[in-house]
Amino acid sequence: MVRLLFRLLPWWAFVLIGLFLVPIARLMLSDYLEVRAAQDQPPPAPVPIESFDPAQDVLDSGEAGLAVWLSPDLGLLAAGELGDPRHVTVPLYGPTRQTVLGIARAPYEQAAELRAFLTTRQSREGGVVLYGWRQTDPDWANPVELGRAVQRPVSAEPIYIDLFLGDRDAAYDDRALTLAIGSAILALVMVGALLVGGVKFRRWRQRRAARRTAPTPPPVRVATAPAQKPPRETSLQERPAVPSPWSRRSPSAPEPEQDVEASPASPPPPPPGPPSKRQRKTPEEIVARAFRKPIRRINGP
Repeated sequence: MVRLLFRLLPWWAFVLIGLFLVPIARLMLSDYLEVRAAQDQPPPAPVPIESFDPAQDVLDSGEAGLAVWLSPDLGLLAAGELGDPRHVTVPLYGPTRQTVLGIARAPYEQAAELRAFLTTRQSREGGVVLYGWRQTDPDWANPVELGRAVQRPVSAEPIYIDLFLGDRDAAYDDRALTLAIGSAILALVMVGALLVGGVKFRRWRQRRAARRTAPTPPPVRVATAPAQKPPRETSLQERPAVPSPWSRRSPSAPEPEQDVEASPASPPPPPPGPPSKRQRKTPEEIVARAFRKPIRRINGP
């Protein structure tokens, strides 16, 4: 699959992939640095959940401290009850316990540890201080489903938090490790995509330079049959003489040469004699003879 992508994708596609991953890797790296810097700071002061302000009461690393109240039976919701099969959740209330103001969660493997943690930290009035990572608009808790599960109204903007059940430094180390691994993977993919794009770009330039410097082959001449000219009509003068079957002498037979010196000169033709009577008849006589009547001359008396 990797070889197929390497062959099919052009060099600019790998460059675009690498450039697209640059801001993501940079963001994860900045989150990692913020987590390491906040780990050396003291934890934030707990704030009552009913007066919690995300803009002021949350550290740059995402850590928040809340003073909340729980239901007498803790109100733990099993994994998958709110659509998240990998975590157990607990609703968080204010002093009146009338409206759900937030939701806290922990991995389902730590359900027993979560129950023990809440039982030991809870005061007689039901209040407890919780620390964790604040989440913004998660997909693991739906306020409508939460209201149906607890049979109580839910705030329009509930607070979501991932609890610290153990040591605070351990929670910071886990988060920093996750960010470090993610940013390292993105950085490797980014660098690899840019390198592959650079190699393919270099090969593309070499092929283009080779095509420009290569001599152009001469054009191939295709042998074609000469065009046949239409038959030219011969004139009567150019047509060969066809011998007549009635001619006595064959046209192919050569005529005998006459010896001009040997043959005597032919005598001149005799002068013409007087015309005969037949020839001297006038047109009037010819017509009169035809009709057997004399015809008077038109031009004479």
